[in-house]
Amino acid sequence: MKTKILSAVLTIAAIIPLRMSATLRSQETETLTIMSFNIRFGLAEDGKNSWEHRRTATISMIEDLAPDVIGMQEAFSFQINYISENFPDYGWVGKSRLDRKDAEHPVVFYNKRKIKLIDWGNFWLSDTPQHPSLGWDAAFERNATWLLLKDRKSGGKFFLVNTHLDHVGKTARQQGLEMLLATIGKMNTEDLPVVLTGDLNAEDCDPAIGVLCGKMLDARKTAKDSDDMGTYNGWGNSNTSIDYIWYSGFRRCIAYETVQKEYGNIEYISDHYPIKAVLEF
Repeated sequence: MKTKILSAVLTIAAIIPLRMSATLRSQETETLTIMSFNIRFGLAEDGKNSWEHRRTATISMIEDLAPDVIGMQEAFSFQINYISENFPDYGWVGKSRLDRKDAEHPVVFYNKRKIKLIDWGNFWLSDTPQHPSLGWDAAFERNATWLLLKDRKSGGKFFLVNTHLDHVGKTARQQGLEMLLATIGKMNTEDLPVVLTGDLNAEDCDPAIGVLCGKMLDARKTAKDSDDMGTYNGWGNSNTSIDYIWYSGFRRCIAYETVQKEYGNIEYISDHYPIKAVLEF
């Protein structure tokens, strides 16, 4: 009898670690590392901060942080190609705001080993969303790139939308976000989780940010582990927060970080710091 009891106890003891291990593995596959990064357009005459001086630091940063998805703003085609050549495991989608190669793209990179692209599209933040166009009081044409993605391990699907709102037009920022939410809402018939990345050119006090409140959550404010660093550095002349990662439908945001680490002795990787969030399905 004692032998049988001992055998049963040993069997249970052996099973418990296996189940715990399986649970931990399951939890690991249910997280996504999302980055938003205004890369600073590569044609800008920024002297020591020009693209040719900081491009290797950009590669080092991506290699170090290994985000699953990057919502990037202001990228020109030669910048996109440089990153793509250095990271063959990443796919990318996006159109320039003028629908030609020599303009800024709200491009999205995704790790093909972990993330499967199901569908994607683009629209302009204006009354004519299918064509390059100015919206409301905007100084420039502004567009958004959306993706329907699937985590290969967990099978979880989610929408991600990336944009760069106007730096001048207050109405354009507010109306642009309202249009963005409405557009994604119509597509999201399965009520899937949604992520918004972008340089919104708006601080918390801007009415545009109020459009998102109550509909999505700010990763910076809701993360268990976070910071309150400014995201726009202006090459050392500013400290405002205008870059965001918002989300809905995820269980929680585990961590948020304003990435101020130096790479390759380059003080500023861009005039914006990359921001990173870890989301859990």
